[in-house]
Amino acid sequence: MRPGLFLRTSLLAAAALFALPVAHAVAQGTGGGGPGGAARQQELIDRVTKELSLDAKQAEKVTSILKAETEKRNTLFQEMRSGGGDPQAMRAKMGELTAETEKELSAVLTKEQVAKYKEIRTAWQAGGRGQGRRPNPSR
Repeated sequence: MRPGLFLRTSLLAAAALFALPVAHAVAQGTGGGGPGGAARQQELIDRVTKELSLDAKQAEKVTSILKAETEKRNTLFQEMRSGGGDPQAMRAKMGELTAETEKELSAVLTKEQVAKYKEIRTAWQAGGRGQGRRPNPSR
């Protein structure tokens, strides 16, 4: 293995852990290599809307916030894939983006809804294991 390749691969993997799976879904649907990205994004939005019992106004705002975050994350992923950017800097940017999104959501959701959103997000990032598991089309 080439020197530094393991470190670079490890850093890239660590940076990806900070990514909202919705961003991954959109990346797949917009040149990320796989079909169904938009459908997976909508699946997460539908799940959040249902499990948080959002009213129409909240649902509209949450959808807008999550889609904007997805676009920003997709841009960061594109930069990383094209060889630009430092993995540590990307990880920091992802963390900042997550904090910004949670702040925006806190202005729209109740404290209880924010807590539930974080649970949903954690499960989604872990691959949807457990209750509410998302389907895996490759199986």
